[in-house]
Amino acid sequence: MLKLDLEKSTLWLLALGFTLYVYRLDVAHVNLSVLRIVGVTLIVRCILVAAMRAFSGWALRWPALLLFVSTFFVFALNLLDYAQLAPMPALRTPISAHLFNIVLFISIFAYIDTERKFILSLETYVRASVIALFIGYYAYFLGDIPFSFLLHKFGSAFARNLNYLNVNDGVVRLTGPFYDPNFYGIYLLSVAVISAWLYRHCERSRLYLVLIAASVFSLLLTGSRTALMGLGVAYLCYIGLESKNKSLHMKVLYVSGLIAIVIFITGVSSGRFFDMDSVTDRLRFYETAWRAFSNHVFFGGGTVAVLEQESGISTAHMVYLSLLGKYGLFGTAIYMVFIFSPLAYAHKARGIMPARSFLTTFSQRSG
Repeated sequence: MLKLDLEKSTLWLLALGFTLYVYRLDVAHVNLSVLRIVGVTLIVRCILVAAMRAFSGWALRWPALLLFVSTFFVFALNLLDYAQLAPMPALRTPISAHLFNIVLFISIFAYIDTERKFILSLETYVRASVIALFIGYYAYFLGDIPFSFLLHKFGSAFARNLNYLNVNDGVVRLTGPFYDPNFYGIYLLSVAVISAWLYRHCERSRLYLVLIAASVFSLLLTGSRTALMGLGVAYLCYIGLESKNKSLHMKVLYVSGLIAIVIFITGVSSGRFFDMDSVTDRLRFYETAWRAFSNHVFFGGGTVAVLEQESGISTAHMVYLSLLGKYGLFGTAIYMVFIFSPLAYAHKARGIMPARSFLTTFSQRSG
């Protein structure tokens, strides 16, 4: 019983870490949050477990070996890039955060090693999203987040200097606890997809239906086109997986109609979907990254090559194009192995952990 309670408590803290992401406190000049504390704990656990199994003659199965080898090369790429950024320390911070997130992902993936843990992780993830909704709508209507005085007094310099609201052309975008409406939109999309899967395969709870409706509606208020397209892709996958008896043309009409309605609602409510100025900005980022890739096809030009001078941001606003610009074909191929190696694990574990296998495959293909 104690073991099960400990598992549930750990997964609840992990889920709360995402919903309380905005609350970062400066403790002894260290930027701490619930997610980082839980994350470091899971990372230490993962290292200790791996060390004990290594000394006991434990052999990695090939999907896990593929993940760890690709992770090693991903780290090497980023560390080489990091070393070249000594004159521009501000560009080193995203790389450090990226590497921490990679280790955190592997530690979480290693911790959730049973069907029960996996289902619990999904349940706690979507239930904790209610707190994120509260924070988001509190700021949306009142212009500030709950307990903001804690951040003003004890928050890290990073947390104190960020805005809790995002406004485009006078329209407030729902931002939630993530500082960025696009990140929050993707988070809401994941909550909707997972809630739908839990309702369909685990428990016919009304809570999941409420979370689906609230997440989709809130996603529209974020004005995130990325999340909106993800919603269409997720629904298309759902139709393909769950509605095999429907004719193809009916599936196409059904999905196209739904996407058209969602686009119309978003366009009318915020005007953002048809914001050509924003599209022009994105094209500028694409052009910078493509130029970096064209000049350094095989090994890329690093973070500096993708740096957009006007904004001071080193990204193409498209993951794969950013990778091509920074690390070329060689580095992008390594990243592809790292990103899609969970699919190999899902295929290998499909008879042992069908839920984890299905959802891992679904999320990877949707992404």
